[in-house]
Amino acid sequence: MHGILNLQNTKKAYPELVAHEFGTAVASHVSSQQAIQQISSQLTDFRGGSDDLSASNNTMVKVETDFQPDNYAGRNIWFGVREFATAALQQLPTVYVMTHDSIAVGEDGPTHEPVEQLASVRSMPNLNVIRPADGNETNTAWKRALAETDCPTMLILARQNLSVLEGRKELAAEGVNKGAYILSEAKGVHIRVVSMQAQNIFDEQDAAYKESILPANVTKRLAIEAGSSFGWGKYVGLQGKTLTIDTWGASAPGNKIFEEYGFAVDNAVNLYESL
Repeated sequence: MHGILNLQNTKKAYPELVAHEFGTAVASHVSSQQAIQQISSQLTDFRGGSDDLSASNNTMVKVETDFQPDNYAGRNIWFGVREFATAALQQLPTVYVMTHDSIAVGEDGPTHEPVEQLASVRSMPNLNVIRPADGNETNTAWKRALAETDCPTMLILARQNLSVLEGRKELAAEGVNKGAYILSEAKGVHIRVVSMQAQNIFDEQDAAYKESILPANVTKRLAIEAGSSFGWGKYVGLQGKTLTIDTWGASAPGNKIFEEYGFAVDNAVNLYESL
C-alpha cells in the first residue's frame, strides 16, 4: 500500500482517524483494517493487497476491485511474500501489514508463532518497523507510514484484542512519530513506563529526546515484548533485564501460553524488583 503526504499537514489533509476509547479492546489488525478503509476513502492512489491471507490480515480496500491486466483501476493487488526486501532496496514508501505477531495465536502451535522474525526485520536497512500497543497507536503508525517518501514501513499487528491505553490518545499521536514515548510517569513509586513501538525511529531522534525518555542515570530497566530478546540489550543496558521469548512457542490457548511464558503482572514485578 502506497501513499505520500507531508507529515506536518496530515491533520489538514485528512479527518482524524476514529479514536479508540479507554475501556475497550480491539485487535490491532482490526483497528488497522478500520484505518485502511478511512484512509482509502480520502487518498485515491492508496492500494490494498495481500498474498493469500487477506481474510486474516485485513489489508484489502473494501468495495473495490482487483488490479488486473484488464483492470488497472482495481485498488487491491495480489502479490508474493518478499516484496518488503525489494521495497527497502528501491526506497519505495510501501506499507506492509504483518499480523498474528506472537505466541498469542495459541492453538496454531509453534510453526505459526513468530519469535525471531521481528528481530530479523528490525535489522533490515531502510525499513521502519512499528509495533503499536493499541488502536490509537495503530492509527498514528498508519499516519507515520503514509508520510514516508523514501522508505517502506512494516506494521506488526496482533490477532488478539488489545486494551486501549488510558488517557494516551494525544501522547500517542506525537510519541509514535518518535519511536517511543512516556506512557506513564512515576507516581509515588520511582518507575516510568515507556511505550517503544519503533526502535530504529527512536534511534534517529536527537540525544536530548532520547535522554528524556531513557535517562542515562537510570540503569534499572526491564524490557517486555512478546518476541526475541535480541536487540533489547542496547536499551536495557548491562544491568537491565528482559521479559521476552527466546524459545519456540507451544500449542495452547493464547492466554495460557502467555502465563506459562511469564507474561503476567506478578512475574514482571518480581523481575523488576530483582534488578
